[in-house]
Amino acid sequence: MEILEIYPGLPGLFIACVYSAALSSVSSGINSLCAVALHDFIYPLYEKRHNNEKKMSMKSSLLLSKLLVALFGLATIGFSFLCQYLGSTVLQISLSIFGLLGGPLLGVISLGMFTRKATAKGALVGLAVSTAVNLMLGTGSVLVNKLPPFKSLSVEKCSNLTAMLNATTTPASTFLTNTTTTITLAPQNVALESFKNIFRISYYWFSVVSILIVFSVGLLVSYLTKNEQSMRACEELDDNLVFRFSDLIHHSDSFESNLSKVFQI
Repeated sequence: MEILEIYPGLPGLFIACVYSAALSSVSSGINSLCAVALHDFIYPLYEKRHNNEKKMSMKSSLLLSKLLVALFGLATIGFSFLCQYLGSTVLQISLSIFGLLGGPLLGVISLGMFTRKATAKGALVGLAVSTAVNLMLGTGSVLVNKLPPFKSLSVEKCSNLTAMLNATTTPASTFLTNTTTTITLAPQNVALESFKNIFRISYYWFSVVSILIVFSVGLLVSYLTKNEQSMRACEELDDNLVFRFSDLIHHSDSFESNLSKVFQI
């Protein structure tokens, strides 16, 4: 804005471009939230209430979707005002949210891809525990790493202001002799400071922590709660849905053979 203010019309065009870029992302996200809430929560509850004999009409669905969009939009605007108190940039906040909520989902998907012993109950408990731990880390990082409060710059109630201003004309020995300073050291709680260091973890590690928690908790709960039905489901699992390193080596060998045939031609 400061660079383009001398050119008529360019500052307005710059603001319009910023708003259009922001609205394109925000509108798609709000519409996605509305669709997920409508299809995954409201429709099943509505059908369950009517004993699966009646579905919501198109008119009611359209009206409810508009209300959900308005509610999510107001919530987004409200959360945007909280960014000034978080002490982080908007990019860091967005990446932190992706790591907090996307990491557990990635862990559940990886748990189903790389293991055959995980059950639905274990994956669900792992997802819940990982999300809870991530939310605790995210909330703690905001509270621990927040910016210190701004100090007042006013000299209205400074009683020694005159002596400080006349310090240049007063001998240093006299000024230091007549001044008494008392310093009180606050006791340091080593255990509390060590606990706070947990919340100083970088937001880049949120996804890694989530995956480790999902795998450890999910496999442990799956082992403790396994029964005949879960074991049968694991045995009947399609092999194409499970990742194997041997398949990766096989595909790499076939790729190299096909590539050599192409170059021979």
